[in-house]
Amino acid sequence: MAIGDGEILLGLNFVGKRLRAIEGEILGEQVRIKSVAESRLDLPFDQQTIENEDYVPTFSSAINKLLDEQSILANSAHFALDRRMVFLKRITIDKGLNEEQIRNHIEWEVEQWLAASRDEFNVIYDKERSDFGQSDTVLIAAVRKRIIDYLKRIFVRTPLTLKVVDIDVLAAIRGLMGNRPKPDRLAALVDIHKNLDILLAKDGKFAYLNEASGEKEGDLENAEKMANRIHEELLKIFKEYAEEFGSLNLDTIYLSGDKADVEVIPYLQQLQKNADIRFADPFERVELATGTELDPLIKNNPEKFLISVGMIIH
Repeated sequence: MAIGDGEILLGLNFVGKRLRAIEGEILGEQVRIKSVAESRLDLPFDQQTIENEDYVPTFSSAINKLLDEQSILANSAHFALDRRMVFLKRITIDKGLNEEQIRNHIEWEVEQWLAASRDEFNVIYDKERSDFGQSDTVLIAAVRKRIIDYLKRIFVRTPLTLKVVDIDVLAAIRGLMGNRPKPDRLAALVDIHKNLDILLAKDGKFAYLNEASGEKEGDLENAEKMANRIHEELLKIFKEYAEEFGSLNLDTIYLSGDKADVEVIPYLQQLQKNADIRFADPFERVELATGTELDPLIKNNPEKFLISVGMIIH
């Protein structure tokens, strides 16, 4: 269904035992947020639960309940898949390769690191051309076909048509950078939960992901220790990838996650003096429908909807 000339989409994702969704109207190159929603799930959407076909109606019912309670008009869904359910790798390739050569190179790479038969996976890639050096980069994503099939069986029990499946980290980057006139040269998204995940984006594109660094005892228990831990992890990344990031400074460090604390910012600012440090806010450069700006979900925890917003900017 559409209002005026705009297509209405629903960007959604499962986070632990939460379903988060953004209803947005696409108006040319602009996005207007119509509604924001969050609901609890009886179980998480993960590798273990998708082994059980009996859980399909549970997820479908959760989506249908959210649609009814929020009076959502969208009939198309863009879904963000948890990064832990996807094999994601960034590689370098020689400049000047044609499409067939690139595909052959990617297939060879994929065969090296997939844990099962290639036939069990959907593989996509995105080539990023560099104006410098003798190589370009390619981001490769591989997801098991049974995961996509499981999602399709969930959505077929809803009024929504599943049009797009993407990866949460790529959606998060779009949520941060999608409506900026110019993306940060280098930015870090620090997701603080029971662990610490750091995503680097270079010129608005995925550059690096440090997943689920194990929590050292007590290092996330207060703002100062949390800031020190984030700083240590960033130093490790820049040391390990000095050739790619060593000459760059972080423009912005965005904080998100259930354990993110605003009191971290002044401590981290002392350690990262050149960076602008702030909470991730995907709503600051999008239009909000009348009344939506008063929604407590937007006012209190906008960073929780970074991925959902990124899915409607797709």
